[in-house]
Amino acid sequence: VPAASGAVTASVTVGEDLSAPITLSFPDGAGPADLTITADSLIESPGNASSVDIAEVTAKGVQAGQFFVYLYRREVSIRRAPRIFAPAGAELQVFLALPSDLITSHTAVNIAVGAPSGTGSNAIAWSGPAVIPDGSSISSGCLSIIGGSGANRITLTVDNGFTFTESESASLTIDVVGYSSPLYVSEEGSDITGDGTLASPLRTISYAVSLLTEGEEVRVLPGTYGPSGGEILPIRPRGVRIVGNGPDNRADAVVITGEGAALSIIYGKDTPAITGYLANLTLTGCAAPAVLIDNAVIELHNCILRDISAGDAAAGVRLINNGKALADGCEFANLSGYGAVGGEVILVPNVEFTATNCRFLGNYSTIGTVYAFGPNWQEPLGTWRFTDCVFDGNSVLNNYKPGHDFAATAFYMYGRSSVGAGTLTVDRCSFLHDSEGCT
Repeated sequence: VPAASGAVTASVTVGEDLSAPITLSFPDGAGPADLTITADSLIESPGNASSVDIAEVTAKGVQAGQFFVYLYRREVSIRRAPRIFAPAGAELQVFLALPSDLITSHTAVNIAVGAPSGTGSNAIAWSGPAVIPDGSSISSGCLSIIGGSGANRITLTVDNGFTFTESESASLTIDVVGYSSPLYVSEEGSDITGDGTLASPLRTISYAVSLLTEGEEVRVLPGTYGPSGGEILPIRPRGVRIVGNGPDNRADAVVITGEGAALSIIYGKDTPAITGYLANLTLTGCAAPAVLIDNAVIELHNCILRDISAGDAAAGVRLINNGKALADGCEFANLSGYGAVGGEVILVPNVEFTATNCRFLGNYSTIGTVYAFGPNWQEPLGTWRFTDCVFDGNSVLNNYKPGHDFAATAFYMYGRSSVGAGTLTVDRCSFLHDSEGCT
């Protein structure tokens, strides 16, 4: 109340999950006055801001205003799944925290740490004070984990009426799974209970890849993998080797399908210093380039890319910017789009595609089975090398002119007559039964 002027009354309106008196009284016309606000049982998730509005009633000088009460349950969280994969030899730290960094505890939350159990070799111990101090939002100490092998578990318990978000109780059991490369994936595996060994494989390639680092390997057992089985597409190798583990390394034994989604299956993005590696796999069934490479490097060995319709893009491998790909012993079959392999909107001139012992079979293209062009059909084109490859039964839209020439059943390279815009090297390749357009 700015100035004394007799008894003054203000109205109080509170938001959801709060209770308060509907009026606030200043009997002698002077402030302050106490307002008691009660948080009801919380229906929504923790961390809601609920409003409190103060408004004039007696026209005697109450200054209207609004503030917010930040509501939260008495919960703590480890802010990750309670099943933790720990790379062998690596140290992980797990802190306990309130649901938001914006709030602090009104009391100390003590943490009781149980004894580790299990037959694994993971080292688990609490390091530092086992408490979330009064006025803090995070524990002073942490659970320290050094990955080994096998599985171990430990139970944490909190006091003062707090519960864990993950368990909805005062105790939380954390399972620690130590692992090392290679990780195995199977149609019969589980991302929830598997540990990535051959005896207990994971279910999805995308999850296995997320656990590994450059140079490590995922081995995929025979089967079909796609979104309906939990795969998250596109899969980003980030230097991880993804290798089909079918009989005799047959590529058709391990199939990754897009199930008709307009998403690439493999996506390399902004990792030019590391090489993604695919081997013994079949990529099929998407409505986008099977492999999209943007400022990244990916190798394909003994892979099949088939039965894909990508519309206005390359259906097999699409390179943009600093993209580089090597294909060895691969088959590109029944692909429909601009082409089977292509470079588009090449803003950086060092796009590269190298193919050895590859087969291009029965593809239908509106530009060329292999093509390259820069922005607005101008340079640069990059470097393209083909050795001991076979082009058989490919076709293009008859008499279609994508730029300044007819579509091609083999190579279409357009640099607007700019000498040096790109390099195409073809050595010991065969061109059979191709139709409509020019080679």
